[in-house]
Amino acid sequence: MALDVDFNDSSTNYGRKINDFVLGVSYPLYPGSSATSYYQYDFVARIMTARTGASEGGAVITPFSALDGDSLEALRQRLIDLGGKPPALGPTLDKTALRKPGALNA
Repeated sequence: MALDVDFNDSSTNYGRKINDFVLGVSYPLYPGSSATSYYQYDFVARIMTARTGASEGGAVITPFSALDGDSLEALRQRLIDLGGKPPALGPTLDKTALRKPGALNA
């Protein structure tokens, strides 16, 4: 499922350029919450790092191959719009059906 317009509109920090290759996104866990979820999309390392401000440390790291290709393309374009220079997503990401676990990269 691709990013929804409502997500983009409700995000308090959709598209903060961390550097030329990393986009940061943050938003409240729920309306009125003081706890915030933080996501960083690293287009060089091809990973998303997620953490919650309310948690006592720890982060979840997810490879791009496990994420939705359309959403990644929208996030990549947002970083470009902010002046970033992320590399292309490349052939390892199929926008309609991402790699299945254990599949070899061609």
